[in-house]
Amino acid sequence: MTLLQKIGNSDISEPVNIGLNFRDVTVALPQPDADILILKAKILDDFLHGDDASLESAQQRALYVDFLKRHKHIDRKKERDEFQLALCSDPYFNALRLRFSYAITCHKAQGGEWSHVVDFRVGLSRFSI
Repeated sequence: MTLLQKIGNSDISEPVNIGLNFRDVTVALPQPDADILILKAKILDDFLHGDDASLESAQQRALYVDFLKRHKHIDRKKERDEFQLALCSDPYFNALRLRFSYAITCHKAQGGEWSHVVDFRVGLSRFSI
């Protein structure tokens, strides 16, 4: 996605390419009743492999502009409820923003490749997913 970005405090803008690459994932969430909730979702691959702790404002703006381009048929001023519903349920705009995590191994532990990723979300409700 290419956006115009101002150069310093001037009125001059230059085109900047913002990466919006997504990956389809399947997430298994253990539930208190011993069931496992399976979710299919998208993750923002550029954020996963990036260095910043949070999404840059240019990336957030690019996600919103991408959403607007894909939903031209919704007039966001006249159809506010429909627009809000589409925004809240859009899999690309709401792609999971995950980071790699690393752990320190303990005595005689051996490294290796893991076939699963565990994401512990302490203190979040089921509506936070």
